[in-house]
Amino acid sequence: MKERIKWLDTAKFFAIFFVYLSHFGDRAGVLYPWDSLTCIPFFFFLSGCTEVYNKRGFFANLWHRFITIIVPYFFFGFVIILYDVYPHFSFNEFWPHMRLLFLGDIRNSLPIGGGLWFLTCLFSMEIIFSLIRKLKNNFLILCAAGLLYLFAEFGMGYRPIDSPRLFWNIDSACYYMIFFVFGFLFFQYEQLPTSILKRILNTIAVILSATYIAYFISGPDPLVVIYRMNRLFQEFEKIAPQLATIILLIALSKFLQDFELLRKVGGDSLYLCGNEAIGKDMLIEFCTLFFSASFNIYTIIPVQLFLFTLFCLFVIDYTLVRISKPLIAKVQNYVQAKCQVLFKVNM
Repeated sequence: MKERIKWLDTAKFFAIFFVYLSHFGDRAGVLYPWDSLTCIPFFFFLSGCTEVYNKRGFFANLWHRFITIIVPYFFFGFVIILYDVYPHFSFNEFWPHMRLLFLGDIRNSLPIGGGLWFLTCLFSMEIIFSLIRKLKNNFLILCAAGLLYLFAEFGMGYRPIDSPRLFWNIDSACYYMIFFVFGFLFFQYEQLPTSILKRILNTIAVILSATYIAYFISGPDPLVVIYRMNRLFQEFEKIAPQLATIILLIALSKFLQDFELLRKVGGDSLYLCGNEAIGKDMLIEFCTLFFSASFNIYTIIPVQLFLFTLFCLFVIDYTLVRISKPLIAKVQNYVQAKCQVLFKVNM
């Protein structure tokens, strides 16, 4: 992919914004339950979109994803652990944290890991998708993703969405794979030539999604009668609101795609994810110290939190991201060169 896709980078801005907001918990007010259910599926959906351009074989893709996802993961993880234990450094505290890091930060098991688990989950998902993509048929790929979702819901003895347990978030990857594949299929549709029919379909999808969400928020789910017809339909009830929200966010991203600032921040989403824990902690300390009379993160109202989240995004993007991005690039180049020599692979 030689050119950045404007609406996709804008959509990533909204995805990382809602991730930052969701990590403030119920202080986000009425947005929190909705936000926490939607932001991660939306991120995986957007990650699936770019798989259309991925023509690498399985092992080439494995190494490529290791360099682009896992190397930043360990970089950020190591820095976060040092930041966490620095005031009272102890190997008794350091090594348990490192163990959790090597296990993949199983859904935020690190004390201040932030969204690091997303990176190992994405890596696992990319590798699993490399295998099911060999089916070479979109319907079969969708069926495979659906089976992984059902396996995660009913076949593991626990729900990964509630209490993930497996190394590098493999169980969560199975659960969220359906959104990744939806993104993969949607982007193929996006690449179709623009036509009157396509515009009509897009408009209908937005109207239906907006109507569904409005009814869903204000009262009982409007599709509840359909869900009761079949157990399989009941499973769709769990992801229908998320898919409808994703459609609306994509429409909004296309509308705002010419705002360069949003695209810039969205394009840095991986680095914003890694810098979230430290960046937000430092900004909260700063604001508490200098604006203690008017700022308290524990009593902040949702509107103020919304603005503070935007503040965090832009400040972290223009400070910590600018510092960490070139450092990670150097580490990636070093690891890539060593891997090419040791394993004779071309990445």
